[in-house]
This record gives sequence, C-alpha cells and structure tokens, in this order.
Amino acid sequence: MTLPRIHDITPLPAADPAAKAAPLLSGLALIGLGFLIRRWRPLALELPQRGHGDDRHDTYAQRAARVTRDGVVRVMPRNLNATLGRSLIIAGAGLIAIRALDALVGDEPPRS
Repeated sequence: MTLPRIHDITPLPAADPAAKAAPLLSGLALIGLGFLIRRWRPLALELPQRGHGDDRHDTYAQRAARVTRDGVVRVMPRNLNATLGRSLIIAGAGLIAIRALDALVGDEPPRS
C-alpha cells in the first residue's frame, strides 16, 4: 500500500456557516430546555413520598418492595426536575463556552 502524494490530496471544503452555528444553537436549546423543565415540573419526574401505611398485612414480596422503594427514595435527589434541569443548563452553557473559547483561540473543532 502506498500513501498518496501531497499534491494529490484535495483540501477539505470550508465549513458551512450553518454547521459552525450548530453548537451554539444546540447549547441554547439545552439551556432553554433546562429552564423549561425546572419551571414546568412534569409529573413524570415527581418522586413518591415514603410510605407510612400499615404494613402488618403485607406479604413478603410487598414488604420487600416497600423496603426497596424506601431505600431508593433515600438515595435519589428530592426533586428530579431541578436536578435534570440544572444538568441541561450546565451542559448547554459548557457547550457554548467551549465553542466561544475555540473561536477566541482560533482552533477548529475536530472533524469526524
């Protein structure tokens, strides 16, 4: 196998302006979605409260499920809406910051 000569290699086309704006738009979308989730509070992300019911008549499987659920609730954050929203906001801000720093330094992002 032989490598091509330097004169045979064609340069890559200049990046499309829309492709350069994609990380910025994606970052803004992530930030907007994060704020939306924190504000909207979908019911699917609400965690159940620990049960304080009468467990004397529970079967073994029900008791095991109750203990497992209560253990998981102790470990999980109390508000998944705020946690997920904050993560999206941080990810979006990080993406925008990295692209801004790349533009400031003059480095091009790696091509895949």
